[in-house]
Amino acid sequence: MIRFSLFFIAAFLVFSHNVNGQVKKSYFKIEGGYLSGIGNINYDDRVTFVNQSSAFRLRASYGLFLGSKTSVGMGLGLDGYQNPDHNTLPIFFELRRFLHVSNNSLFAFLNLGTAIKLSQEFKNGFHFSSGVGYLFKKRKINLLPSIGINIQNIANGRAIIFDPATNQIETIISNITINSVSLNLGIQF
Repeated sequence: MIRFSLFFIAAFLVFSHNVNGQVKKSYFKIEGGYLSGIGNINYDDRVTFVNQSSAFRLRASYGLFLGSKTSVGMGLGLDGYQNPDHNTLPIFFELRRFLHVSNNSLFAFLNLGTAIKLSQEFKNGFHFSSGVGYLFKKRKINLLPSIGINIQNIANGRAIIFDPATNQIETIISNITINSVSLNLGIQF
């Protein structure tokens, strides 16, 4: 998977230029955000926790404008989840659609990819995020505040629980999904 991702990134950068060397309209975006858990986290049939997770994120993406209202790109980032504690490195494809061609516009976004583990406590998992935002154009820098839904699958996530009926501590390993609402602020060059 990593070899494919590196190959795709290299091909994306090479093909982002025209044959005669002129650069197509492209962008580079840095984004920070906060995620707050919603719903439940199910570890197995007997263990369900209220999702009290939170996370801070930092992401960077590079992409191209396809016409005046659509952009596509690739990105990577760091998501640091607490409760449960999982640090991930999402690698994702990014799609944005703007409502207007003007300086300021509403937009919708969709990110799909995988999250590489940054610890030995779990395996890679599916990553999805989608939402809406607003583009504020200010000279050469654009501000992109947004709100959205974030779904992160963690394969072989661990939970340590205390069973009061048996007075035992047990470690449960299960695939889990962490659903969150995200608040983000991006700066695009």
